[in-house]
Amino acid sequence: MKRNYIAAVLVLLLSVFCQTVVSQNIIMGSQPLVGDIDDFVREFYDPGGIPGNPGANADPNGYFATNLRDTMTLRVNMSNCVLYALFEEFAMTEGDTLWIFDGANCQAPLIGAYNLVSSPGEVIATGKNMTFVFHSDGEELQGLTEGWIAKVYAYDTLPSSVNFGDGYIYNTTCLAEFYDPGGPNGNIGTNNYNSSGTEFVNFTSPLGTHIKCVFSQFSVNGIMKIYDGQFADPNKRLIGQFCTSTLDASTGNKPPVLFSSGNTLSFVYVGSSGDASKPGWHATITCVPELFESPDGSACPSVVISPTGFYEDSPDYDIIDFDCSNPTVMLKATVTATGNYTNDYTVKQIPYDENNMLFAYNQGNGIGATSDDSWLSGVQLPFTFVFFGKPYTTVYPGTNGLISMSPQSGYCTYSYQQPATTPPYSTIPYVYKNTVYGVYEDIDCRYYTNKNDGLGMGNVRVGVLGSYPCRAFVFNYLNVGLYGLTSNSTGSQYQNYNTYQMVLYEGTNIIDVYVKHRKCCATTNSSGEGIIGLHNSTSSQILLAPGRGMSSWNADNEAWRFTPITPYDENAEITWYVNSVSPANIISHDAHASRHHPSPGTYP
Repeated sequence: MKRNYIAAVLVLLLSVFCQTVVSQNIIMGSQPLVGDIDDFVREFYDPGGIPGNPGANADPNGYFATNLRDTMTLRVNMSNCVLYALFEEFAMTEGDTLWIFDGANCQAPLIGAYNLVSSPGEVIATGKNMTFVFHSDGEELQGLTEGWIAKVYAYDTLPSSVNFGDGYIYNTTCLAEFYDPGGPNGNIGTNNYNSSGTEFVNFTSPLGTHIKCVFSQFSVNGIMKIYDGQFADPNKRLIGQFCTSTLDASTGNKPPVLFSSGNTLSFVYVGSSGDASKPGWHATITCVPELFESPDGSACPSVVISPTGFYEDSPDYDIIDFDCSNPTVMLKATVTATGNYTNDYTVKQIPYDENNMLFAYNQGNGIGATSDDSWLSGVQLPFTFVFFGKPYTTVYPGTNGLISMSPQSGYCTYSYQQPATTPPYSTIPYVYKNTVYGVYEDIDCRYYTNKNDGLGMGNVRVGVLGSYPCRAFVFNYLNVGLYGLTSNSTGSQYQNYNTYQMVLYEGTNIIDVYVKHRKCCATTNSSGEGIIGLHNSTSSQILLAPGRGMSSWNADNEAWRFTPITPYDENAEITWYVNSVSPANIISHDAHASRHHPSPGTYP
């Protein structure tokens, strides 16, 4: 039996597939051997099956029966492949257990025994066979016997080799070794580089999941451009431009570990004559079925109770839906960690709801500004915030709408510079590296308006707000004027006040920008441009909110969220409690973290 909820599985899922064409179904116990696992993805269900495709007990809801003793062996029939299983949903009670063996029978080595919410997650056989044994107990509660859903398919153990410029433009694969035009052993060469920037290579996941790229070597004289999406797609996003001047020791002078937010990464190399003596690059391409999803609601890494009384995820976990008409033991879950990587981000507009904002615009400590265009003293954080792959415990606010991760002091410029499109990057784009552009504009923080009583001293505040595990650095601007539009006379200048907020969250490393009101116009020192975006420490990666670059834009009641593109942390865990959250009430941990509850036991 199982509790009627969907349990979140936090695991780094690196999947390798031969090829995916269609889906077929396998129901546990329907036959002793399924020996035709090949290049089709097959859905593998518990003995109850699913609604519309029930198991032997023909329950219309797909619930499995009591007192089952089922055994099934799955076998791959393709060369160079082993059997792969990915459990996407898994939950049952303590009296029900699934054993998985690495071989053709239950005398093979035991991979593990699983019950409660201890999902097997990703399981890879050492050979072509896995054997599954499932026992259910004699108890039954209506609506509490759903079981599991898994995918099984062939796992290709031989990576393909792809050299840039050799004609392998479109690669549908989840395991490849990617080299410069000289291949694994040669230099890039004098005539093998692409100086026009029109040649490209795509890597696409055959399952529509996500591509992961890890560089083990990178020595070039030109520039590597990496895109999130198909190169031919006009909506592809430039992740970064990597060359000698945009790399540093923190990533081993290579591009960082990168993931596609969709199912494709594409690569363009613009070479240089100096490539004749350069050894080039080597990158390993794999697949990640699941990424940390950008939430629309709270960016805090915690489980909350919704107004309807159901337990809901926040920010990234499935709804835990209890049937309250049946006697159940209420569970609570705590969540720790979200992902290991912050090397790249997605940006999206999220709903603006001032009533549900965690922090108000008047919270924090006033900076008491008596001068314009200045950097404030560093603010110590009680948590570590990771930005473009590097950890920070001090941030440096700038009065023109900036939060820098690097030490800053003195003058904070109000002017901007467009980024260079080709190397060498002699000019720093937008002036400040390693920085969050909250709304980077020519603010005069000495003045603000309440739109009724004229102008007064600045209303800019900073602070570390909230409580563990949802503390945040918050930078607030409340009714602050633009430089050159701060006279005490009444009139149209009162439209040019600015109210916005920047938030750096503990745990998730998410960055939010809330804009209640931004009215731009030409000032004495600028044309009213404003920038919302991120800039890494080497200028190789710059991400701007759409329509919020170097332009004169207005906004009311909008919000933007920058979320790290990362798989779930493989060392993260969910802890389930009975009735209340306390060490005495722990009943289960996620199977991919350290367990503190008794093992489900060995196979009898």
